[in-house]
Amino acid sequence: MVSTITHSVTKRLKRSQSIVSATVGTGLMLNACTGDQYLSIILNGNLYRNLYHRNRLEPRLLSRSIEDSTSVTSVLIPWNSCGLTQSSVLGVATLHYLPYCIFNIMSPLITIAIAWVGFRIRKPAYKAIA
Repeated sequence: MVSTITHSVTKRLKRSQSIVSATVGTGLMLNACTGDQYLSIILNGNLYRNLYHRNRLEPRLLSRSIEDSTSVTSVLIPWNSCGLTQSSVLGVATLHYLPYCIFNIMSPLITIAIAWVGFRIRKPAYKAIA
């Protein structure tokens, strides 16, 4: 079921900018739907691993895109395990500390902007098999 959904989403993605943007968007959506950042990281990595390989994008780009969208935003979602933990530890609601989470809010946006500029998006050199 997951492979069918993945194929329907990724078949239109050809350029590195759209692939990174889709990775970030999926990470945010998975964070909101699964309620746990680790599950979101694993699912997002498995969903896009073959697409990055097929388009000859570095695995580091996939890792960085997942980190910048999934790991840092999990504390912003009140029903996510990280948001719940932070809210309990701080003793305030997630929406009260949200305005102070500038890095957490800007990180996915900057990742998409950098991908659209093309900064440090390298394609790995694969050796031809003789």
